[in-house]
Amino acid sequence: MTTNRTPFFLGLVAFGLITGLVLTLQPYSVPSPWSRFDEPARRYLAAALRHDTAALAHLSRSSEAVRWALKAEERERAALTSWVNSASASVGFQRGDTTDVLFDTATQACPLLLTFVDQRHPAVLRAHARCYLSRGWPTDPSVIGVRRSRDESP
Repeated sequence: MTTNRTPFFLGLVAFGLITGLVLTLQPYSVPSPWSRFDEPARRYLAAALRHDTAALAHLSRSSEAVRWALKAEERERAALTSWVNSASASVGFQRGDTTDVLFDTATQACPLLLTFVDQRHPAVLRAHARCYLSRGWPTDPSVIGVRRSRDESP
């Protein structure tokens, strides 16, 4: 007794063609309109990671942005590293010549908000990450440190 395997092979070929078509076309991948700010943000953050004040001054339009970047390099180097390596623009809001762009990562680093000025050659005007550097709590360990007495076991 013979079995007709033609429908099985046709189905397999159709499945392969459809899978190849979907992988080639990627119908649901839409680039973010804010992705044009990814590269200027990475250059700014990489300069902060290198502690390159000359590059920071060139890539930003305010001394506040330079100070924030240097503080981030000192206090939150791990977050800064993940922003440099994997931050991508997700949401933006444009007002006149300034644009606020929120950058997310696939890591545990919190989102980063950068305000850019100049649409043709974007430069950072302000930088802010809500979960770092502005907690409202003292950052000096001597202020928040808990001292143990000698009799107390750790």
